[in-house]
Amino acid sequence: FSVKSAYNGQWKKKLGARLDAFQGGGTSNRRVWRNLWKLQVPGKIKIFGWRALCGLLPCKSILANRHVTPEGGCLVCNNGAEDIKHLIFTCDRARAVWRSIGVWEKIRQLLEVDQSGSIVLEEVIQRGEHIQGLEVGLAELILTGGWYLWWESRQLTHGESVQPPSRSGLSIVSLTKNYKMAVKKDVKIRQGWRKPAEGYLTLNIDASYNEDLGCGSTGAIIRDSSGGMIAASNSFIPYLVDAPMVEAFAFKEGLML
Repeated sequence: FSVKSAYNGQWKKKLGARLDAFQGGGTSNRRVWRNLWKLQVPGKIKIFGWRALCGLLPCKSILANRHVTPEGGCLVCNNGAEDIKHLIFTCDRARAVWRSIGVWEKIRQLLEVDQSGSIVLEEVIQRGEHIQGLEVGLAELILTGGWYLWWESRQLTHGESVQPPSRSGLSIVSLTKNYKMAVKKDVKIRQGWRKPAEGYLTLNIDASYNEDLGCGSTGAIIRDSSGGMIAASNSFIPYLVDAPMVEAFAFKEGLML
């Protein structure tokens, strides 16, 4: 027990429910949170998804409810209040972007049930669906697209121009694929020398090439199952055309041992 734990408990009791209910957002599904943090996107987009799931994005309608801004309408399409659902899914520009990418039908099916944008995002992340043809996950694409649409809406708010929906769709797909390639790490375990089975020998060869001088060297060694050297050789070749040529000499030297 500590004063800090007592304070946190009291805060959750009084304000936790209000925070979860805010903007219809907030989820207690641990699977959603696990899937969110494992997505192959940068941290800034994961944070964007976390804020959207909690209903904490400062959209126009939320700011208007808090008397921060006088109006809560969408400045992009002037057709409805700008909340999380409108910003990412139902805005005229957002629909055009999703249509250009080819995933609008999937989104439309999710929007058939009247639910908040946070709940729609929760379903997308929980499903873990993969988009054939684009070779990216639907959750990664939706979150990257939502973040991009959010950034473009802020650009319009500050009087700056944005590109057409089709170009925005291409940018979203490119970003999603690049993020996936950047996050994916193919770990290659370096394999050292492996001794042969008992009764067998292993031949190892190597070569080096000096492009500036046009010369190179080769080496070859034969070892038994205990690692003992049976035979070895090396040579210097003063006149070479390219690296494959010196490698061919190395093969020849190994076969002649």
